[in-house]
Amino acid sequence: MYLIFLSLIVVLFIVGYHIDSYTKPLRKACKHIPGPFSIPVLGCVGEALTITPKKFLKRTFENNIKYGTLHKAWSLNHFCVFSSNAEFNEQLLASSRTITKDKLYDMLKPWLGTVRKQMERRL
Repeated sequence: MYLIFLSLIVVLFIVGYHIDSYTKPLRKACKHIPGPFSIPVLGCVGEALTITPKKFLKRTFENNIKYGTLHKAWSLNHFCVFSSNAEFNEQLLASSRTITKDKLYDMLKPWLGTVRKQMERRL
């Protein structure tokens, strides 16, 4: 029984070390972006589990007030950056070199172009 428990702890330690070493360069590159406290390897899983679809928008507004228009969050080994700055988002989406866009963007591209033209006419 103790041998199984000990081997499970060793396996979990090895997996945790692998995840930690895999995400270290990304953590180092984004340390200047504000965000909620993240436990190593687990990230903000505790906070992410408490969000329901009804609370999502409220929590987003709270995080914008608390951390600003650009903030980060970790969930296990996944890294997310949230931005509510329209000019910054437009620059990111306009560049084909900065990020790779999801297939959903290809569907939204004609609509986004129409919206931008309408906004320019209003200004």
